[in-house]
Amino acid sequence: MNTLLQQQVEQYPGDHIPENKDNGVGINKINQSKVFDIFYRVSGNSIGSGLGLYIVKETVTKLHGTINLISSPDEGSEFIIYIPNS
Repeated sequence: MNTLLQQQVEQYPGDHIPENKDNGVGINKINQSKVFDIFYRVSGNSIGSGLGLYIVKETVTKLHGTINLISSPDEGSEFIIYIPNS
């Protein structure tokens, strides 16, 4: 399967909302609450160190924003980031 990453940024008065979607394996509900933990990887087959989403979450938090995950197994994942422009 070729992985596709789709990015879109919407700007509203005072806010930026980047959205990132992929067509990967998805993340089940049990693991969704852990994906932003430092060094967490969904499976032993995961590539990477488990730092990426942790760094994104910390950065968004410092900007007084939020990040939401929408994902289902075999359907990919969508991360929606809300960053106030203030």
